[in-house]
Formats: sequence, structure tokens, C-alpha cells
Amino acid sequence: MTKKILALTLASFVMSSVAPALAQTGTTTATTTPIHGKKDKEEREKEREERKEERKLDRAVDLACMQNAVVKRDDKMIKAWDDKSIAIKTALTARRDALKSAWGITDAKVRAEALKKAWRDYRQTADKAHKAFKETKKSTWREFYKDRKECRGRGASEDKTTESVDSHL
Repeated sequence: MTKKILALTLASFVMSSVAPALAQTGTTTATTTPIHGKKDKEEREKEREERKEERKLDRAVDLACMQNAVVKRDDKMIKAWDDKSIAIKTALTARRDALKSAWGITDAKVRAEALKKAWRDYRQTADKAHKAFKETKKSTWREFYKDRKECRGRGASEDKTTESVDSHL
């Protein structure tokens, strides 16, 4: 019995070491990677450097163009702020005069109507000034984005600022 167990163990050992070799069928082809000479490597390096230089040029920013774009944007924002300020100042002056006049009326019903009209007129004028400023701000920044795009190559902009910086105005 021991001989049978020993023979079976020996046979399974032999089969386990030979089976993978027997399982491989078909032909195999050897793949080799081409060996590049020194000249090929230098050419590839030269091409890589040329592409790198092209990318640098693509990202180059026309600094004078960007300066002009910033000045153009901020000049428009300053003018829009001035226009809004003048409109609000005018509305406040009109409101002050209308309220002063309304408080001089002795008839309560007429006075109430005059007060209501003074506040309504002020609110309408102020809303109109705010809306005009908001639209000017929006169009100014839209135009700046277009100008900024024209001032640079295909690379990303260095200035990631958006109109959100003016959101508190």
C-alpha cells in the first residue's frame, strides 16, 4: 500500500511540473522592440523641444493688449458707477423734496397719497438705476472676457478673476 501511495505521489508531482509545458500549444512569435540609435534619440529630443517651444508661444500673453483690456473694463465700470451714483443722488433729492412737501399738507388723505407717491417714485427711479448698472456691469465683463481671449494664445489665462469681484457693487 505504501508503494502505491508513493507511486501516486510521485506521479502527481511529475504531472504537476510537466502539465503546464504540455498545455502550451501553438506557435509563439518573439516580439522585439526596435533598438533606436543615438541619431533617432537626438531627433526625437529635438522634436520634443520644438513642440515645447510652440506650446510656450501658444500660451504667450500680449501684455499691452491685456493692459488695454483692463483699462477699458475698469473705465466702463467707473462710468457705470458714476451714472448709478448720479441717478441715486437725483432720486434721493427728489424723494427728500417730495416727502418734505407731503409733510406740509394738512389734509391726511392727500398727505398719505403724496407720501405714497414720493416713495413709489423713489423706488422706481432707484430700481431703474440699479438695473442699468447691473446690465452695464454684465456687458462690460462679457466684453472683457472676449478682449482677454484675444490677448492671449491658446493657453489658459493667468488672471482667473470674474465679475464676482464686482458683485458687492
